Amino acid sequence: RGLLPGCSPYSGKWMSELDNSLGLAEAVPPGFSYTALPDYLGRITTEYVSCWIPAKMQPPGYDRRNVELEIAKKAE
Repeated sequence: RGLLPGCSPYSGKWMSELDNSLGLAEAVPPGFSYTALPDYLGRITTEYVSCWIPAKMQPPGYDRRNVELEIAKKAE
């Protein structure tokens, strides 16, 4: 539907999902841990939105938001 990569301003053409298990097992100092998704996602979203809303601007790729919502509704 032509959404990628514009629908994800922090991603590029070669988006991927990373697995942290190797990093945790081999490269991370004792006592280090990754922040859980529920803990950081809200902070990231709030910070991102605060950059656009005060300026009344739309983030890059937001012009296709109606298509994203259409897809999400069909997935429910």
